[in-house]
Amino acid sequence: MVKCIGIDEKSGKIKLSRKALIPKPGGADAEPEGEAPARDDRPRRPRPPRRS
Repeated sequence: MVKCIGIDEKSGKIKLSRKALIPKPGGADAEPEGEAPARDDRPRRPRPPRRS
């Protein structure tokens, strides 16, 4: 089974999702669907230099 999550008005393509129908593990109901959790509370560290 799949869930229709939207229709592209420009191309007419139907967006389907299997993942939207998979039950979430317990306690996952607190997060609203489609929004990423805020990541500003993590300390940032500089990236190592790229290898050439």
